[in-house]
Amino acid sequence: MLFIWGNGGGNTFEGTIGTCKCEVCDKEVPFDATIHYRYFHFWYLFSFLTSRKYVYECSNCHNGYTVEASEFKKKFPKNHIPFIRKTGWLVCLILIASSVALAFKSAGEHTNQLQTYLTTPAVNDLYVVDFRQIENSGFTKGNNAFGVMKLEKIRENGDYYFLISSHAYTKKRGVEKLLKDPTSIKFADKEDGMTFTKQQLQSLKDSKIILNVVR
Repeated sequence: MLFIWGNGGGNTFEGTIGTCKCEVCDKEVPFDATIHYRYFHFWYLFSFLTSRKYVYECSNCHNGYTVEASEFKKKFPKNHIPFIRKTGWLVCLILIASSVALAFKSAGEHTNQLQTYLTTPAVNDLYVVDFRQIENSGFTKGNNAFGVMKLEKIRENGDYYFLISSHAYTKKRGVEKLLKDPTSIKFADKEDGMTFTKQQLQSLKDSKIILNVVR
């Protein structure tokens, strides 16, 4: 990702203070009230002010003198510095807050969907599982631990019989890529499958062993 940052400056005309003697022009000329400002930016959009200088200056040659902010603001309480320069950092905060809120919303929806699928299992559901924490899964040793269980059959007594994927991955995202094409998943022989009760499946989900269900 390319990061662009830097700084810049500008000035804004806030009004006039009347006619004054300019030492450079050597005559009476209108004097402008001007704010000279500097800012730091990130990607040009997210910016904040680093300095302001309040100046009364000749409208002809721009020679002038600085004044205190309090004095300046008494005559010109509102300034015309662009919003994006004064409070561009707020845009960044809003984007961050929105991203966090969206992440929480997405996580909540995923949790609700996962719970729904566990409550009402369906044949051919695919479970993303951390096999290291399941005894007799065949993947309790080594680093390759994340794999898939396929709900093959719901037994008459209400138990659930699963086929176990023949391969596992070191990271969860390896399984997630595989799930983009479920037909490519290879499973071990049926006699190597595993049976769980609904209570056991709920316990595996609560222990974050079952990470996702794809239907």
